[in-house]
Amino acid sequence: IPVAMTMHDDGYDFRRIYKDRVDEILSEIDLWGFRNYPMKRTFENAYGKCAKSYMCFSGVPEEFIQEAKPKDFSSIRRFLYVGLLMKRKHSFELVKALHRSDVRDFSLDVIGEGNEKYSIEKYIKQYPELAEKIQLPGRIPRTEVGRIMQDAQVFCMISEKEAFGLVYIEAMAAGCITIASKNEGFDGIIEDGFNGFLCEAGNVEELTNIINRIRNMDKVQLEIISKNAIATAREMTDKKVAAAYIHDIEKLLAD
Repeated sequence: IPVAMTMHDDGYDFRRIYKDRVDEILSEIDLWGFRNYPMKRTFENAYGKCAKSYMCFSGVPEEFIQEAKPKDFSSIRRFLYVGLLMKRKHSFELVKALHRSDVRDFSLDVIGEGNEKYSIEKYIKQYPELAEKIQLPGRIPRTEVGRIMQDAQVFCMISEKEAFGLVYIEAMAAGCITIASKNEGFDGIIEDGFNGFLCEAGNVEELTNIINRIRNMDKVQLEIISKNAIATAREMTDKKVAAAYIHDIEKLLAD
């Protein structure tokens, strides 16, 4: 019976666990699956290239893939973050990057709960001009999140230790210019400059430069990136990725 193993974490240390038996143990696995491309690279750098491997992405329910309404990219000003407000997700870094950017007349919705909310609130008190620009509505119903995504122009979450992140798919499906993290779960799904942008996790300076880059891009260029994002998201429903998962395993076993 063939054995398939899907890796959900690149921090799993086989050498420490199995010591001298590591090669023997790993050789008993016929197929290796990975939740994202950076995880696959990390694994193969440590243990050698996999003879047979597949990708195991997540997908969103079809009803979450909304029909994106046309967005006006002639002036970039509406930004969005959706997720837990915890340090590794770097919502506070987004606030700082946007504040330092060349975008002066902006609005930012930071949706979610967590301890970083207090850091953001403290920062807003330091810079009172941000009070009318940044909204912290906390946790809100998914339907309301979807409505805000339809109105947003740029979605950003430059988190670390992110295995995948379904919210990126929802943002891309809504046509948002989406910024994700390099070498994290969505690197490889997002191709920088094609269907979104990639930034080093938590890097305020790099994120500021990306925001300025988006602000200065031609409206037509941004419309193309938005359309590419929508096309990518539509291929990532739960049914489509599950079918691809099964197809890839069957094909590898048949080879």
